[in-house]
Amino acid sequence: MWTAARVPLSRIAPENVARFAVIHPAGFMDRSPDMLIPIARDWPDIMVIVAGGAGKHSVVIPTFGATRSVTRPILA
Repeated sequence: MWTAARVPLSRIAPENVARFAVIHPAGFMDRSPDMLIPIARDWPDIMVIVAGGAGKHSVVIPTFGATRSVTRPILA
């Protein structure tokens, strides 16, 4: 999944490319718009979550900034 999870740099808004170039210069500085870039800096930054059930509620999980997930086991 990590190797295939790439998007063309042109799909990212120019303002965000400029902001990301400050945070991660090696990944965004002087790159071609056609270059495929990873959707996360490293493979541990990708999290697959399976959740939900019957009902009408939904959730938003922010994926911006330097956020990290916090997990803990649920013991039954």
